[in-house]
Amino acid sequence: MASDQIPSELKIKLQNSGDEKEKVVVKASKKPALSAANAALLAESGEVADADDLGREMTSLQRSKGYKSHLMKLHSVVRPEGQPQGPPSMLVLEHIPHGTLKELAQAIGIGNLPGSFIRSVFLCLVRIVTELAYPDTDGHDIPADPDVRPTELAHMDIRWNNLMFGDVEPGSAEHDPWPILKLIDFGQARDYTEVDEKDDAEYVSADRRKTREDADAAAKKGPEKRSSGIERNIRDLALVGHPERPLFTLPAGKQLTKSSPPANAPNLEQDVRNLIIQCLAPNPKHRPSLEELTALDWFANVTEQDCEDAKALVDKHIYNKKS
Repeated sequence: MASDQIPSELKIKLQNSGDEKEKVVVKASKKPALSAANAALLAESGEVADADDLGREMTSLQRSKGYKSHLMKLHSVVRPEGQPQGPPSMLVLEHIPHGTLKELAQAIGIGNLPGSFIRSVFLCLVRIVTELAYPDTDGHDIPADPDVRPTELAHMDIRWNNLMFGDVEPGSAEHDPWPILKLIDFGQARDYTEVDEKDDAEYVSADRRKTREDADAAAKKGPEKRSSGIERNIRDLALVGHPERPLFTLPAGKQLTKSSPPANAPNLEQDVRNLIIQCLAPNPKHRPSLEELTALDWFANVTEQDCEDAKALVDKHIYNKKS
């Protein structure tokens, strides 16, 4: 593909205002300047991003093998004319049409999200973190080979407005009637194998580690595979429910604890509450491993009524179907 040219089939999708499933979106760098044709496309279906953020997004999404379901898909990379190996000037990305988790929670009220729906959200977050750690998997299984090490990639911005609803997958235990959640916006992502001393010191402080050597030792210790990236992502998936970025109803400024009265989070089932608390442990060694999270029987207690309630919520508030 020539530089500064969007593949014709993707250009058609950008210009097509019909089928939602056929659409794509674009994200362009503030510099260098785009060609007039690409600038016109951007104005119709895209946004402008910092050049460094765009590069991080490209690098992060290129790790995906293209079949990942929980991460936004990268369709194409567009570079400036004459710079086939240079930084991107534009990314052509998957269009996810059904809004964000934040929009849903605000539309119906945080406390009105059914517990079974929150359980599905939490499972999607686990799949997301697993896919970030193991790009060659589909987010369900941890490689059994002890020589397969997880990546050190941390998203750094797992927030409810960066989680978007995809489609229901009929017949799927996980995504029927609950739609799949997809993670977007990798502009802040970082690989902890490449951090400099300043960045490393900030991470050590945030996670209350003493030294980077401690982090390396923890990553190699024990039967489960750990990495600083995994530990950060596990903490962040629980922070989707932090009072400053609330998914769960809690009094302002209060921490979620095992003793928090159920009335403070009536839609949060006790086992999910306990998982969130564990994921927020200051010491990463005390957080659950990906092996533990992926092995849980997430839907053991979900009833037929739960599914009917979820379907009604999904149809009305995510797919905007009229009853």
